[in-house]
Amino acid sequence: IGSEGRHYEPREIPITLENGEVVNQIARQYTNISIYDVSNKKEPRLKREIAVQGNKHTMRKIEDKLYLVTESMIMRKANNAYTKEDILPAYKDSLQGEELQFAKPNQIYDVPWAQTRYMLNTTVLTTIDLKQSKPTELKMLLGAIGNVYMDKEAMFLEIYGGYSTISRFNVEGQSLKYVGTGVIEGRLYNQFAMDLYDNYLRVATTSYNQQTYETINNLFIFDKQMNQVSSLTGLAPTERIYSARFEGKTGYLVTYKQMDPLFVLDLSNPKEPKVKGQLKIPGVSTYLHPIAENLVVGIGIATMDEEEGGSQYSNASALQAGIKLSLFDVSNPNEPKEVNKIILGTRGSYSSAQYNHKAVTVHKGKAMLAIPVTIIYNKEKNLENFYGAYVFAVEN
Repeated sequence: IGSEGRHYEPREIPITLENGEVVNQIARQYTNISIYDVSNKKEPRLKREIAVQGNKHTMRKIEDKLYLVTESMIMRKANNAYTKEDILPAYKDSLQGEELQFAKPNQIYDVPWAQTRYMLNTTVLTTIDLKQSKPTELKMLLGAIGNVYMDKEAMFLEIYGGYSTISRFNVEGQSLKYVGTGVIEGRLYNQFAMDLYDNYLRVATTSYNQQTYETINNLFIFDKQMNQVSSLTGLAPTERIYSARFEGKTGYLVTYKQMDPLFVLDLSNPKEPKVKGQLKIPGVSTYLHPIAENLVVGIGIATMDEEEGGSQYSNASALQAGIKLSLFDVSNPNEPKEVNKIILGTRGSYSSAQYNHKAVTVHKGKAMLAIPVTIIYNKEKNLENFYGAYVFAVEN
């Protein structure tokens, strides 16, 4: 997967609209996919090349299907003199020759409530069958893409534009079939703020109170038609979500301002979600991973305590005082406990695992995990900085 940097139509000179506005037109950008047969390790063979309009946002591979999400903008045209080809998402597929292809007009979706008709942002969904020689399929949504969650049943997309919305597309063979759209308050922190369980979508967001302008945190649950069936709103006022994780009928949220509350949510009844328990500790977990029965690891940021002047700050970056790993015992959801913690280094220490779950390696059977680290020590500690990986065993 990559971007070749070439354009399939000429770059046009700046144009002046009727209102006098000068627009620098940009030719379409393309994401390129090269598919290789590597059954003969000594002679890999290029089988297929595909170029899809837009810059890669994310992608998923499920069995023999590849799902690509790209984002782009519709080019501005002088005096709105658009042609069909200016609007339709374009692509090339070596299975169909060298000609530039265009998606069908009935594959463009104006997401309800998103007010995207006033925007030029577009999101393109491309499905590719890697095993069979089937044509590439494209769909386009009007609106800017946010977080994406997908499993074998469906793909869910956060789309911005006036309101925040979640759109559901069911997986049917190679096709993604549009089902419905739900409106949410606020924004998602990352893809782990969405989860599908027993055909109910759970979504955790941080939003703003319109009266006080303070942040609040919420949970919304939607059925398989994207009708909202329940919600929990107003959690942890003035704080925002830093991590979320759903595990079956249980959900975990970490919010933060100056302390790190871990919320344990009972989602056994999708129509009546409840907060079972919460735990407040210093620091903030930016990633949660269930690693053994009733044990959850939190990876995140250690923070200065008040004796070190931490109270004058109000966000995690200002408070950073090292990498923190927490071990939470959630066997009693009413009273979650931090049963162990490790703090690595001091201010300036960093791990990509704090923000990228693919930097976390877990062996669940042995209850072990590894993360890459950059550990910075204060000079008075008389310790050398460390760059490499740390491996942890969760023994009890």
